[in-house]
Amino acid sequence: MVFLYVLLPTFFIVAYQTRQHFQEVPYERIRRRMGHRKRRGKTVRSIKKIFTAKRRLTYVTIGSVVGGIYITVVWLHATPFIGAIIGGILPYLISEIWKEHWMDRYEEGVIQALEYGAGVFEAGATVEQWVKEVGDEVEGPVVNVYENGKQQVESNQFSVVDWLRYTADATPSKYFSYVLYGIIANYEQASNLNEYMREVLDEINHKRRYERAMRQQRDKAMKLLVTISFAPIAVYMMFSSPINAYLAANFTGNLVFGAGLSGYVVILLFARRTASAKPKV
Repeated sequence: MVFLYVLLPTFFIVAYQTRQHFQEVPYERIRRRMGHRKRRGKTVRSIKKIFTAKRRLTYVTIGSVVGGIYITVVWLHATPFIGAIIGGILPYLISEIWKEHWMDRYEEGVIQALEYGAGVFEAGATVEQWVKEVGDEVEGPVVNVYENGKQQVESNQFSVVDWLRYTADATPSKYFSYVLYGIIANYEQASNLNEYMREVLDEINHKRRYERAMRQQRDKAMKLLVTISFAPIAVYMMFSSPINAYLAANFTGNLVFGAGLSGYVVILLFARRTASAKPKV
């Protein structure tokens, strides 16, 4: 417990850096594709190269490993492998959890945007009107995407087709990209967008029903994973004193313990990834 409390600031730093990464990258990619680049001085560019999102996460991971080793050795008088492995895995685990949360909010906003589009197309509105209005009707990270689209379409910097195509290429959601390319095809061929969007809504409803069923299975799998993973931890906590005393006097035992702990963590991460897997469209 002391280990977790001391590393609490690290949790917040990693969460913030990961949040910045997943918020900035999609929009920066769109701006680059549209020819918009932020003007920065040489010093700022050099700093940006040193402290990219991935490198910041790497620096935090290194700091977390060092802090974990210090805490386990100096405070807990345990083998340093515990601090190194736990400290190294926490930033990755936090970033993955945040990524999943961000993508869930993004895709929920995508569905809201498509449902709104189906309504306005049925009422006779154009694609341009949909792009300009939908930013006020949705929630989540996708709001910024439509706000940028509204500004660029209204200022005539780009046509609505170009903006849709760039967004389809840059979006992290494969389903959103697929639907946008369908909208582009129907728009360019002067086809019935209303009929196409009804088909999209039917597919969304089917996808939601399937995801509800899958969510129940994922919840059961995660509960089983937590139960299984707690058993070895409980055994170690019960016999921590004799185990730590043995490892302190036996270097080879530390290596064996570290290898076993690494394998245990890898299996848990693989099991978590499998249990939390979501259907891809």
